[in-house]
Amino acid sequence: MNMKMSEIARVWEEYTPEEKRESVMSRAKKLGHCVCNRKKMCPCDIFLEKDVCICAGESLDDVTTAEVTTPK
Repeated sequence: MNMKMSEIARVWEEYTPEEKRESVMSRAKKLGHCVCNRKKMCPCDIFLEKDVCICAGESLDDVTTAEVTTPK
């Protein structure tokens, strides 16, 4: 499988957020560490505390907005 980076980026954009998270987390588990920073364990502190996977393109801003607008 010899894909150019632009092709990989295009395919990645077609993934749903759930698919991105699953892909990143499964790769990290196979590696035994974070895919972005091999010095960090996966799941990292941000994921454990906020349930946000920065490596999968998730943002803390998205979570904060969701927490504020979620009806109780």
